[in-house]
Amino acid sequence: SRADRPTRDQLIQLGYSPAQADHELVRRNEVEVIENSFTRWVLVFGCIICLLLPVSLVLFVYLVYSFSADHEKECDVPLTAWFYVVMFNVFYHINLGGKSIHRQVIRTVCRYEAVSEQSTETPPPRVRIYHLLTMLFVFAWHCIGLHWTRISRTCSWTAPHLYGSVIL
Repeated sequence: SRADRPTRDQLIQLGYSPAQADHELVRRNEVEVIENSFTRWVLVFGCIICLLLPVSLVLFVYLVYSFSADHEKECDVPLTAWFYVVMFNVFYHINLGGKSIHRQVIRTVCRYEAVSEQSTETPPPRVRIYHLLTMLFVFAWHCIGLHWTRISRTCSWTAPHLYGSVIL
């Protein structure tokens, strides 16, 4: 805090040259500004996560409900197949007790295991490429679902819940 920070004269008395004292004061001020900004951004991030988690859960429940309501209804695009792939993706990435299918694939196929969860070690390129490919696939699959709803001629009438949940 500013009260704990020494003044320029106090730094000079401690043996700093005037230029070094000025530099030290600027450096300490920069650290203080960064610390305050970091705290705010962590708070904002935490609030966003607290809002997005229940929204994601509600959307997931609506997707499952809409599939159960409309899975046997005819549709001119394969929205049920889209649903099955989305569910596979959810179960593939779900982390229960530090274990997920995704992590097992990285461990066995990519032959990589992080030293610890808090490790700052950069994964090898094969693991980063695998992560990139899975993220691209998930993004592309959701885009395909949106494309199918866009080109569909019958789904909005025959399977309105599933059609609406894919759009969401």
